[in-house]
Parts: sequence; C-alpha cells; structure tokens
Amino acid sequence: MAKRKSIALGKWLKLNFSQSGVSLTGLKGVRFNLSKRGLRGTAYIPGTSISKSKTLLPRDHFKKYWIQYIIGGIVVIVIFNQFLTHASIK
Repeated sequence: MAKRKSIALGKWLKLNFSQSGVSLTGLKGVRFNLSKRGLRGTAYIPGTSISKSKTLLPRDHFKKYWIQYIIGGIVVIVIFNQFLTHASIK
C-alpha cells in the first residue's frame, strides 16, 4: 500500500507526495506529475474521460537541471497563488 502525503499551497493548490513521485493539483483541468519518467502535464475536462498528457521534460533533461526546475516551480507557485488570492478578494 502506497503512503501519500499532501501539502496545501494556498487555497487552490496542493502538492502530493507518493512513492512514485510528486504531483501538483488544484486547478480544475490541469495536473503536473514528476516521476521517474520526467515531468508530465495533463489537461482534462472535469466530469468526463477526456484528457491529454504530454511529457514536458524527459527524465534525462530533468536530471541534469533539476535544481533550476525546482526553484522555478516554487517561484511560479508562489506568484500564481498570490495572483489567485488577490483576484478572489475583489
């Protein structure tokens, strides 16, 4: 049985950790997964079985530049979260 750990990143985003990798979820219709295959993005239509997945960064490329991608991802999450927080107040 796989253990799962989740961390909320603001009101809309959640970072999920499992034995197979890390995923970022929260916005309806978009999901990002980081696993041994690399970074994959999935766009889907909620409530249907329609989805499209694509490898955004292959494993070899990610292994070479992993720290830059982690730092960049954190910066994007923080900025996006701030944008959503301020947009919902109005």
